[in-house]
Amino acid sequence: MNTDDERDPGWNPPRIAEQLLRRLVPRGPIGRSILGDAREEYGSLAGTGSPMKASLRYWGVVASIGLHFLGRSTPRDVLADIRLAVRSLVRRPLFAVASVGTLAVGIAATTIVFSIAYGILFRPLPYPHADRLVGVYREDPDVTGLNPSAAEVGGLFAIPYPLFLDWRDRSPVFEATGAFATWGWTVTSDDRPQRVMGAIASSGVFTALGSPAAIGRTLVPEDDQVGAPAVAVLGHGYWERAYGRSPDVLGSTVTLSGVPHTVVGVMPEGFNLPGRTTDVWASFDDVAKEGQTREAGWLQVIALLKDGVSFEQAEAEMDQLALRIAEDHPVEAGKSVAMFPFRDLVVSRASAGIWVLVAAVGTVLLIACANIAGLLLVRATDRRRELAVRLAMGSGRARLVSQLVAETVVIALVGGLLGYAASVLAIGPFLDAFPGGLPRSSEVVVDHRVLLISMALAGVTCLLTGILPSLQGARTRVAEALRGSGRTVAGSRGQTRIQGMLVVSEVTLAVFLLVVAGLFIRSFTGMSRVDPGFRAEGIMTSYMVLPSQYRDPPELADAFYRDLYGRLAAIPGVTSVVGVTQMPYSGGYSAPPVRAEGATGYVDGTAHISHATPGYFEALGIPVLRGRAFTLDDTPDTEPVVVVNEPFAERYWPSQDPIGRRMKINSTSDTTWFRVVGVVTGIRYDLDRPPVPEFYLGLDQLSYYWRTVVLATDGDPAILAPAVRQAVWALDRNIPVSVRTLASALESSPSLVGARFGSILLGGLAVVAALLALLGVYAILAYTVARRTQEIGVRIALGAATGRVLRHVLRRGLLLGGSGIVLGLALALAGGRFLESLVFEISPSDPATLAAVAALILAASLGAAWMPARRAVRVDPVEALRME
Repeated sequence: MNTDDERDPGWNPPRIAEQLLRRLVPRGPIGRSILGDAREEYGSLAGTGSPMKASLRYWGVVASIGLHFLGRSTPRDVLADIRLAVRSLVRRPLFAVASVGTLAVGIAATTIVFSIAYGILFRPLPYPHADRLVGVYREDPDVTGLNPSAAEVGGLFAIPYPLFLDWRDRSPVFEATGAFATWGWTVTSDDRPQRVMGAIASSGVFTALGSPAAIGRTLVPEDDQVGAPAVAVLGHGYWERAYGRSPDVLGSTVTLSGVPHTVVGVMPEGFNLPGRTTDVWASFDDVAKEGQTREAGWLQVIALLKDGVSFEQAEAEMDQLALRIAEDHPVEAGKSVAMFPFRDLVVSRASAGIWVLVAAVGTVLLIACANIAGLLLVRATDRRRELAVRLAMGSGRARLVSQLVAETVVIALVGGLLGYAASVLAIGPFLDAFPGGLPRSSEVVVDHRVLLISMALAGVTCLLTGILPSLQGARTRVAEALRGSGRTVAGSRGQTRIQGMLVVSEVTLAVFLLVVAGLFIRSFTGMSRVDPGFRAEGIMTSYMVLPSQYRDPPELADAFYRDLYGRLAAIPGVTSVVGVTQMPYSGGYSAPPVRAEGATGYVDGTAHISHATPGYFEALGIPVLRGRAFTLDDTPDTEPVVVVNEPFAERYWPSQDPIGRRMKINSTSDTTWFRVVGVVTGIRYDLDRPPVPEFYLGLDQLSYYWRTVVLATDGDPAILAPAVRQAVWALDRNIPVSVRTLASALESSPSLVGARFGSILLGGLAVVAALLALLGVYAILAYTVARRTQEIGVRIALGAATGRVLRHVLRRGLLLGGSGIVLGLALALAGGRFLESLVFEISPSDPATLAAVAALILAASLGAAWMPARRAVRVDPVEALRME
């Protein structure tokens, strides 16, 4: 029978493995025994005929090392080795602290980041059929672009209610289809109004998520019918806070923003939409069920794939359904369906950054491994005489290897447990520092899986880094070690070369990580300096939704806000009071379809919409580039006017003057044309993205019972919060008042929070990596100087200049650091293209960052070499000659 080796003589795993083992195992009887075991293992696998035969042979040979030592150790031997290992480490506290501390730092950092990565990226969503949950979107080139990613549509509410009904009733691939929109209501309890957050939803949301109610029922298909009474399902947390866990809540009435809803159920504890706390789930009202058009979207759609239907099959079926819907409704022409696993939508914006953190913490762990390997090599060299004495007294080499491995096991256990304990203590405060920056952060825990992985990492780290020093120690030549010449005791040239390679690898990885951290820090700094297009300092905002009694006729809401503006303007320190429906960095936006009147016809598309009162642009410092802003003369009795931003004008009237042009919201239910009277600069609704096309309608021409009230002040706006609340409650005690400064809203924007999070964590990991690498530089130089004390003393006694000795040690440190810098910069440049999408307006090969890191590590390497160098030139020749 032809073997793999006969067909390919160049690939001979057993021969390669045997050559490797000959270099690793001790010489003499123990080495011959190991190689014998290897050949026996190879023989047992040679005739398997398996396609993986070559790999099995190779790993079988390598595994024979472990089989050999395990077969020659008893439990009593193992316990004795552990006791001796503990005693040995206690006698050398500096080595024990350095090795255990290095491992603990690496394990703690790895455990924290792995816990975050698992909790956010890998932990299944807390629903029974999470693997079959998908988010469904209308792929509209004007809204989502072509072939949008999960990050581009995640959290986008853009599905019209009629389109949701088409998908629900006509799709052959969904077992359940639900629509929802996050919502907020005013609820009065104990004579104090409060804002309750939740969602309006269809019954299909609960069917898709697959969770029954803890008490009562969830929404059912009958609640989706036109004319059905308004019902609500309470979140478990809100039920506890507002109703004291009373089971009598079923059948009671909760009034949400003036509309009574019958409570029909309470959800189980912890049941929420991912990343959101849901206090109340309410059914759609009849206006939503009947009065919605297909042009403007405001919903998210979640669906549960039928069992056995693949994601690819569902995509193909939904594309065909989109074509059939377009035949019935021409407004859907040119639009298709985009579908994503629901978990990807939840974590889309965080996934890339978390993978960078995983890679960074892996780099730190590699540096820790190299550091421990260097420490163990130094220790093995330092103990050559001790080991030689034990060999001379009859101790077997296998017992020596067993004891040395036992020391690495003790280091792994202690370092792993300390690292795990540190991660448990640190992860809570760490996550609390960034409450808005991570989706699913409430699901991040350090659980038993993470403990097992942490301990496995500790064990593998120490075993991989401890096997080679253990084997090297067991190969001690008794006669040479007992003679103890300076060069011999200092270790062979090969061992010195290995130690140097380990240190260079540490510096290389530290430089790479410092470059990545530097890019993220500069990216965050650049993003924080971006002009958002408006004034944030001195601005306070308060979002308000008036109860139902102010909604009909709409003049009641207008009168309330006029009275409120007058009261707020009278507060000392307030310079102006204005209103707007969509405040920057308040969450969410609406982008209806629009039609712009051009010189030769109409241009259709979508644009961000907002409504503002006169004085809004002046209060926020938004410049008017052409024409005018809203004035008090713009009333319901005058021609409807609109102010557009610069991107809107450039998109719909390129190379034309937009002043005097007309536009409309392109829907079948709205035929009002608005005259363009002004052009303002665009504002950023996300700091890492440019301004989008936007238009503003006048709030004095269109009545709205909800809006954000904006106060411009000449001082610190935060101190005015009590006065604002009193002004509102003087008019109506049933209106909840939540206030925040615009500066704080800007600081908590998702892009800035994410950049800050990445900068701080990557910066911390980079600092740890650099310190570990510099510790390696210091350790190897200090050890070299300490072991060559006699040689240095002889050189000085023979007339060698101290300056030459100093330069020699410093040159060694700079050589190690410089080699790592060159390799680290090359690695950073090679991996730069993977960072282009993660940094803001900065090149991954940014010269300033590369130069700063190189200078920092070079200076630090020189500093790490300075103390050993100073110690070398202070050697007393007489004392050095007396050492032997």
